[in-house]
Amino acid sequence: MVGLSRAYSSGVKLPLDALPTEPKIDRIPVEIVIGHENVAEFHRIMTEMEVLVEGEEYSERVQFRCAVATVAFETFSAAVADATSGSGSVTRR
Repeated sequence: MVGLSRAYSSGVKLPLDALPTEPKIDRIPVEIVIGHENVAEFHRIMTEMEVLVEGEEYSERVQFRCAVATVAFETFSAAVADATSGSGSVTRR
């Protein structure tokens, strides 16, 4: 029986080792509110900082629900403030 379990376990391990993996990144859920004129720049910031967008809503202002890497939160908040000349807001949810 030991030989069978060893054979099956190695048969499962090989496909698992072949699967692509990504490092685990701790993220903070945030809400961002910006003006319509800042959306293009905000998309650039999100791409550069690998921010995950969970939802967005367009009305008088644009609201994004995102997940930002914990280690990048301060830098992200500063980048949003800079891109919006201080008119945008980033708050933890």
